[in-house]
Amino acid sequence: MGKSGRFVAIALIAFGLCAVAEFSLFGPWKAPGGAHALAVLPLKSPSGSAEDDALGLAMSDALIRRFRATGAVTVSAGAPGADVLLEGTVHAAEGRLQVGVRLLRAGDGRTLWKQSFDVSASEAPAVESAVFDAVSFRLRLK
Repeated sequence: MGKSGRFVAIALIAFGLCAVAEFSLFGPWKAPGGAHALAVLPLKSPSGSAEDDALGLAMSDALIRRFRATGAVTVSAGAPGADVLLEGTVHAAEGRLQVGVRLLRAGDGRTLWKQSFDVSASEAPAVESAVFDAVSFRLRLK
């Protein structure tokens, strides 16, 4: 397994552990304004890298699990029936992780929020938590 393959494996494990720890420590919570239907689309590689696509899929899956665990929002991996879409890109290179995410209104594609993260590879789990927290705030889940 190459250096980048090991990075992907470590990132997958770290994202999974963060999702379990978040739910175990804080438990589910409910949206004050009612449920939303959120579609979390796989984060894609801007360069078409299979390793980045795998990392993006792992991050998307971890986000889906975290949002489902809240019980405050209906979550799917595809767009049909969703009010809001979460999409983005992910790229890992030279010990850095670049993630860009957008929250879109499904009806018209209007961008509701977007943010970019550029962190060291060791901070990968923190990016997933930051995305989860920011989207939760925008959807008023917290």
